Amino acid sequence: MFAHIECESSGATLQMLLRLPTGSHMLRSCDPAVGSADAQLVVPQPGMAYVEVWSDTASAAARYRLQVWTEGGSPSCGADAFEPNDDLDFVRPDGVYYTGIRALTTKQRPAMQVQAQLDAVEDPRDVYRVFVPRDGTLRAVASSPEADVDLALWKEGAVSVKQRLVGSDRLARAATSGPREAFRYRNNGPGRFAYVAVTLPKGSRAAAYDLRISTGP
Repeated sequence: MFAHIECESSGATLQMLLRLPTGSHMLRSCDPAVGSADAQLVVPQPGMAYVEVWSDTASAAARYRLQVWTEGGSPSCGADAFEPNDDLDFVRPDGVYYTGIRALTTKQRPAMQVQAQLDAVEDPRDVYRVFVPRDGTLRAVASSPEADVDLALWKEGAVSVKQRLVGSDRLARAATSGPREAFRYRNNGPGRFAYVAVTLPKGSRAAAYDLRISTGP
């Protein structure tokens, strides 16, 4: 495998076509109505390839997310591909404002890299759902040359990442001085989901950041 391509639709039926350097092509479809919300393609050879995505429905607009990663690398998403994700209710499947955005990492996808933006007025925090494997370790690293962003991990049952009485809801935190924050969390039990929050500290107006999540033994 030289590259992996994944397309996810939040509602519309989509077709994804991969044109290979040899002139051959591969076609996949994703249809949330029949339980297939994503489509995956594997590029078997190096060289220039082209991806086309289109909708088979009559709707005027279709929202989708496209991810591409090459051999030896982890998947990545462009700026704010997971918005809206201002708090747990936006990314938790039973949340009031849940929009269908899936988990950043899963059993099948143990690592992910995201580039996003924070704004003190409109978007002061980003929350991502992640999977922590059974008896495994989750590692999170956030870096920003523009501001000292803070990083935290919250458990599935937390009400909000803004709650004042933290108690046992916050599993890990990194809030030191400098352009990089990182933490490791060891899960001594069955696999479970948790939530990584990236927050703009007080006094900062805006910042772009890079978030890397990985899980393992």
